Amino acid sequence: MTTGAGACKDAGHAVRGSPPNFSEVEDGVVSNHFVAKHFTISCLGSCAYTLEYALSHPIIQMNASPLTIARCNAIKDSETKATLIEWTHKWRALEQWMGKVGTYADETFNFWRERCPQNDAYTTLKKPGRFVVSHDEKSSAECQVKLVQGTSGTNKTWQSLVVFNDSIAVIERKEYSLFEFPLVWVNPVTHDMKHLVRLLSPENDVTVEFSSAQAKTDFAQSAGLWRRRVPLEKTRDGTAALPVRRQGSHSFSAKHPTFSSCRYEGGWIDAKPHGSGKLYWPDGRMYIGRFRDGVIQGLGTMRVPVEGTAMVDGRRLVDTMTGVWKNGKLNGLALVQYASGSSYEGYMKESLKHGHGVLRASNSHNLYVGAWRDDKKQGYGVFSTQRERYLGMWFDDLRHGLGAVVTIDGVFHEGLFEKDRLVKGKLLCTDGTIYDGEFNGTGICNGKGTLYVTPSDKIEGMMFGNLLAAGQLKLSNAVYSKTTFNPGTPVTSSLLEDYDRSVLLNSSTWTVPADQKWTEMFEQFISEELGIPHGARPDTTTVWSAIAASMSKIKMADCSLGIAFDDRLEKVPTDVDAEWTAVYYEMGCDFWTMAMASKFHPLSRLVQGLVEVFASSYNNIAAHKSLVDHAVVEFRSIVRRTYSVMRYLFPSLPPESEMHSFVPLPIGEDRPSEIPPTACDFVLGDFLSRSYAVLQTVYAVGCEEMDARYWERATLLNTRSDVTLLDFLDVKRHLWPIEIQEGNVLDTPMICATAKKQYYKSAINTLQLLNSVFTPTAKLRVLNDTFAEVNKCVSLHASAGDKHVWNTDDLFPVFLFVVVRAQLQRLGATIRMIDDLTPQLNRLGQIELMFTTLKASYYQIIKEKSLP
Repeated sequence: MTTGAGACKDAGHAVRGSPPNFSEVEDGVVSNHFVAKHFTISCLGSCAYTLEYALSHPIIQMNASPLTIARCNAIKDSETKATLIEWTHKWRALEQWMGKVGTYADETFNFWRERCPQNDAYTTLKKPGRFVVSHDEKSSAECQVKLVQGTSGTNKTWQSLVVFNDSIAVIERKEYSLFEFPLVWVNPVTHDMKHLVRLLSPENDVTVEFSSAQAKTDFAQSAGLWRRRVPLEKTRDGTAALPVRRQGSHSFSAKHPTFSSCRYEGGWIDAKPHGSGKLYWPDGRMYIGRFRDGVIQGLGTMRVPVEGTAMVDGRRLVDTMTGVWKNGKLNGLALVQYASGSSYEGYMKESLKHGHGVLRASNSHNLYVGAWRDDKKQGYGVFSTQRERYLGMWFDDLRHGLGAVVTIDGVFHEGLFEKDRLVKGKLLCTDGTIYDGEFNGTGICNGKGTLYVTPSDKIEGMMFGNLLAAGQLKLSNAVYSKTTFNPGTPVTSSLLEDYDRSVLLNSSTWTVPADQKWTEMFEQFISEELGIPHGARPDTTTVWSAIAASMSKIKMADCSLGIAFDDRLEKVPTDVDAEWTAVYYEMGCDFWTMAMASKFHPLSRLVQGLVEVFASSYNNIAAHKSLVDHAVVEFRSIVRRTYSVMRYLFPSLPPESEMHSFVPLPIGEDRPSEIPPTACDFVLGDFLSRSYAVLQTVYAVGCEEMDARYWERATLLNTRSDVTLLDFLDVKRHLWPIEIQEGNVLDTPMICATAKKQYYKSAINTLQLLNSVFTPTAKLRVLNDTFAEVNKCVSLHASAGDKHVWNTDDLFPVFLFVVVRAQLQRLGATIRMIDDLTPQLNRLGQIELMFTTLKASYYQIIKEKSLP
């Protein structure tokens, strides 16, 4: 191989800086003084100005050098002398290098002079500042290389292999392949004792075979000349090497299979975009983010101009897509902000909406939350507009399957939809009329059905017409019937009437099963965050490793934001496979609390997402009495499935069917007066605290009529004095407690007669705490404490004393008095919440009796006939 000065390894490490640029090498004459001055300035850094001045001195121009100056005894200043000594070392290295520079100049001049007239490819390659380091000719008898593999057929037609100071060129008859530094990787290849080197650039891949190991080494040294422009990396054996990771920019040709006509700026490895970078398309698209092995992969943002949109500052409006990319497509969690103002936040597959996602319209009025498949709504989802909300199944972007529609006017539809049209189901009008049968769209009765005028009056037959718009139906073969029953007491009659209407409103015939709602959220969490493939058997070690890895990635990604993480979240708790005990329960509670405290924790993000979809389903328009059961069943399903996720992490927790079982007490402890927590209390309590406003509103709407009656009557009863009210409620006189403050004994009868909210005062104050706690278990504790205070009041301040034995006839009127005086708002909603969310009540014995007494007191106040 022909080289300009053999190998440059001796001087290469001694001299720092860039190699010289020759602007007029074709003239064949380069001023030695100019080269010396130019190269010294570029190599000696901070001393450049001083040397430039020195080189302009007449002595230097008369072939003098710093070596001569350094020998002068006239220089006494120590600092100046030290500088001259430093220059001396650098000048010696410079002299060695300048010998090679002259050879490079002559070699370059001769190379261009001989080849440019013969081949246009050489003329195109020729430019100021590019000089030849080495070259080899295929036609030469001394050729030491051959191309055994390459792109564009270069292995057959190549003529010259030239190493320039800024590139490597494989020159053919009329074309050439140019490998421009620094985006050239010279990688040795081991293959059948052959001396191979693979040349990689963004658009070329050529394998070169050398005749000897020395020729291969010389080529590698020549090709590494550009290393003077970049810092070297230390290898494992301590030697310096060209960096594997590099920074650079490149404009791809139209023939590139992946990035045709694109421009890339950023990190590279082995001639492929890798790491952080920017990619620009000819059509205006731009991507900023991560690359891996030559493809868009990792977290990044792409901006896509939208044709037909208005121009802003000379540019089209863009769709912005941010998320996790795989092979150039969005795969995973993403945020898409459309030029129209709409946005999508959720999961994607191959850049299509797929999985759970939220689509918000530009007007902020239309909102879809639910499942997607191949960019279309499919599965369970909730679609809200300004005037109505649909909760149900979708297929191919249309309402299809079981679903419910509630309008802003309070009209409620529920049933079976086919291709966006209601065909069978139930309609509840605002006046209480209920139609159950066949439809031809919302509100349009069309076929066989039953019309319930009242819970006991109904018409069955063929019915046609728009019940909502016209308010009348055309009947055919209709039969009227009236349901009669003997309820017994007037109170029972009224309760049965309410119950009958509730059954009509909340029949589950047309309801989407709760476990079919939001399945994508749980499936994606289990597969992506816990690392459990669909249908695979969970492994505790794998699950904890996935959680710890996820937290480590988040911590690394957000370390610049100064976000604090609890280090314990990255570690696997000890004894996750231990037996189910109170200690094990506390361990699970502690982890849950830590996870919920970090909004970036995968479990916290799942819970927050579930809270948001529940709120988006039942807030505002959907706070309808017909959706109370839907909301309750869905809430319980969400809690149960979240609890099952916790069992992947803590497998010794009781199974889902036993999640309301009590936590075992420590050995040797017995707490009969306390309400023990259940296995799922930490999950239920957290969801309740986050969803309490929505859930309480749903219950309040469902119990609105009865709570209104209760409040009206409770207010009326509270106008009475304590003595009058106790007498009215038939509370026995030996159970009339009042605490008299010290004073005139003669005033005691008057105080007792006029007292108000003084009898059972502590019990009343305790019961008023019922609405200040969230969880049903906490509410039951308040109830338990209230009964304890009732007993305490009688023991200390009533004539019955502490030896009184309670029975139902004594207890009910006393507790009824306490309930009236407590004046709890929305008591019916609270009672129903406790009833729905505490299935463990039937195992609480005395507590269950207390709760039953509370319910009986509530209904007694509502149905009391002696009140107006």
